[in-house]
Amino acid sequence: MRGFPPIHLLLLIIAFGLIAVPLSHLTFARPTTVATWISGELPEDTQEPVKTFVRLRFAHLPTTVEVKQGNQVLMSEKTTSPSLAMEVATKMVVPKEGLELLVNATWPENTPSTAVAVEVEPDGKSLRSQTLWSVDSTLGDVCSLTW
Repeated sequence: MRGFPPIHLLLLIIAFGLIAVPLSHLTFARPTTVATWISGELPEDTQEPVKTFVRLRFAHLPTTVEVKQGNQVLMSEKTTSPSLAMEVATKMVVPKEGLELLVNATWPENTPSTAVAVEVEPDGKSLRSQTLWSVDSTLGDVCSLTW
C-alpha cells in the first residue's frame, strides 16, 4: 500500500507551514522596546572630563615627543621639553570602553630600539600603563588603555 500522493503533498505543506510561521517571527522580528539608560550612567558624549595625569618614561632621551587624544594635543615639545620622564595633568573624557592615545616620538640617529612606558591615571580610577617600543629611532603607536 503506497498511499495517495495528494494527501502526502498536503501533509508536507502543512508541516512546512507549521515550521515557517515561527521561523518568520524569529527572522523578521522588529524590537518594540526602547532602550533606557540605567540611572547614573551617561552616554559617552555627555560624560564629564576628569583630571588625568599622563606620564611618559623613556629609556633614552628623545628629540621630539607628542601625545594626542583625538584632536587634543596633551604633550608636545611646544608644551614640555623632552626628558627621560615627562608628566602632564589635563582634563579629558575617559570613556568606559577605554582610552586611546597616539604617541609619536623620535630619537637621535643610531639610537637602538627603546622602550616608552605610558602611564595614565584618571581621578577616581586606578593607574594603567603600557609599554611601547620604537623602531629605527621613531615611534608612532596607539596606546589603548581600559578600566
